[in-house]
Amino acid sequence: MTASTTQPQPENVIGGALLALLAIPVGVIALTLLWSIGFIASIVGFLVAFSAFWLYRRGSGGTISRVGAWTITAIVVFTLAFGLWIAMVVNFSGGLGKLGNIGAADFWPQFNDHFGDLVGENVLSIVLVFAFGALGAFRILGRAFATARQTAAPANLTGQSTTLPPAPATYHDDIDAPPTGSADDKTAPPTAGN
Repeated sequence: MTASTTQPQPENVIGGALLALLAIPVGVIALTLLWSIGFIASIVGFLVAFSAFWLYRRGSGGTISRVGAWTITAIVVFTLAFGLWIAMVVNFSGGLGKLGNIGAADFWPQFNDHFGDLVGENVLSIVLVFAFGALGAFRILGRAFATARQTAAPANLTGQSTTLPPAPATYHDDIDAPPTGSADDKTAPPTAGN
């Protein structure tokens, strides 16, 4: 009876990436809400990385390669950058209570004219968002890359070890072998009376 080994499913990179994109709105909303109250936390980076990792695994069939790990990383970086931009738009409009200002005819030209100044005024906060975001996401992204390394290793594809079992003992010229009674054996065959 032979044990059947299940081969891992091939990674569906497109399915994993598309599903992981759902982490973007979650991160953008969380970052914008925290920014609007003046709070910067690593929880946003962790939340985005965890969501992207979990969603990517579901969409890819459970497998994460280096491409998948880099996809998750790109989603985290994009989410933080896009979330910062949205947060600055909300802040420039006057806050969450005045989002109607975004629809004004002169809002976008003014925002674009002042964008460099907004970045300059908030450079410390921007650096902190990326630093805390990286800190929060570090463990999850490390896990994604570790999973990718394990997936690439042949021993982990099937879950079996590549360590060979010990070789059977070999006997040369029956010197080390127990008596067998064969023609080339110098010992007498065992007798039924002994």
